[in-house]
Amino acid sequence: MENAIEHGIDLLNNKKGLLIIKILSNNNFLEISVYDNGDFLYKKIGKTSLPKEDFGYATNNINKRLELLYGEKDSLNIHTDEIGTTSIIKLEITKLRKLLI
Repeated sequence: MENAIEHGIDLLNNKKGLLIIKILSNNNFLEISVYDNGDFLYKKIGKTSLPKEDFGYATNNINKRLELLYGEKDSLNIHTDEIGTTSIIKLEITKLRKLLI
């Protein structure tokens, strides 16, 4: 969420910022998504997913921790297009339950 504000909303000029956080269950996964309507990343890389090798220090750290805790398929993805940027964390619910018990 910090990146959505710092690299998305804070960089908007003459436009109202929007931040949407969603948490939902989807096919045995918990999905946490953070959307912002900033266009900085879109102007930088276009409509695409941000390659993991281009993650910043903090984002890379979060991704590596998720992979260590939950495995490779549970990870962080960042997508950008002309209307904003969405970061999605997917956690397999059965693995999450094992850690909580």
